[in-house]
Amino acid sequence: MPSGREVSAIANSCKSPINEESNQGRNFADFQVHPNQITILTKLEGEQVKIAIADSRNGISEELKYLIFYYLFTTKDAGKGTGFGLAIAPQIVEEKYGGQLSCISARGEETELVIEILID
Repeated sequence: MPSGREVSAIANSCKSPINEESNQGRNFADFQVHPNQITILTKLEGEQVKIAIADSRNGISEELKYLIFYYLFTTKDAGKGTGFGLAIAPQIVEEKYGGQLSCISARGEETELVIEILID
């Protein structure tokens, strides 16, 4: 089972790609009416723990959906991101715990990163 620190690291990494692209073109008035929100849901499903991290914005492109897990990829401006964030998430979830990590997103809808891990 991942430690709270590992889940927190993944959740923190999630907010950047989710918010960076989905905030493009928004102004302050829009943020006041429709503020960003990140929801973390944990659920026990049989022998499996499911952790879902979702935003409240407009989804991400298909291209970005797959790039977010690549080493050194960042949605931030040059010099502001390291590209390590979600690149380590598959290593933690899949390799260390034998789980699954997926990204569910479509333009105009929320983006959800789902971690599924079997309980020992």
